[in-house]
Amino acid sequence: MIGYIGPGLGGGIAAIIVGVILTFFSFLVAVFWIPLKRLFKFIKNRMQKQKNNN
Repeated sequence: MIGYIGPGLGGGIAAIIVGVILTFFSFLVAVFWIPLKRLFKFIKNRMQKQKNNN
């Protein structure tokens, strides 16, 4: 009985864990994916402009 965690506390712990994991992945997306996407778009536009100029 000493180690018993009720359903309310277990659900709260699960929600906190899921929230921390989602926050971490959102951080990775914001820091890495969005700037990389902008870089790819910039390179693509530059290549199209060079292609149109030739």
